[in-house]
Amino acid sequence: MNNTNKPKTINYERAKWLALYYLGIKARTESEIRKKLKNKGADEALCDKTVDFLKEYGYINDAEYARLYIKDACNLKKHGCRRIKCDLRMKGVSDIILEDVMAELELDFSDPLHQLIEKKAKGLDLCDPKHKNRLVAFLQRRGYGMSEIFCAIGEYCDNKECQDDFPDL
Repeated sequence: MNNTNKPKTINYERAKWLALYYLGIKARTESEIRKKLKNKGADEALCDKTVDFLKEYGYINDAEYARLYIKDACNLKKHGCRRIKCDLRMKGVSDIILEDVMAELELDFSDPLHQLIEKKAKGLDLCDPKHKNRLVAFLQRRGYGMSEIFCAIGEYCDNKECQDDFPDL
């Protein structure tokens, strides 16, 4: 009976080659590389040695990865701070690195929020609570807080002369 579910153990050269291959496809965090190597059969010591090699030569750097990811997520994907932090935590970036990079970048998330509202509100009647709730839910999924959302939609409605029933926060 052939047991193909159990991964074979790999040596250091193979682990380095695999790590560099994965990094050639796309940038990855230290945690992602460790997971990939463990799935291929590497033990903890081999993962440590391979990650040390990658760090030594500058192939992985979680702070730089977070910096680039945050800029792209904010400017291109129009994600809010909460969504970005959650995504990076899922990728294995530590909270300390996250907070340092967020403080360093000092991004303003209000411009992407206003752009999203402009785009999504075109087809919606924001005087209708059902449409307004749909927009709020969309923006929450994008990672914006309720106070940010209510403030931005209020500004949008003021500009468009639409009455809103948002609570004061």
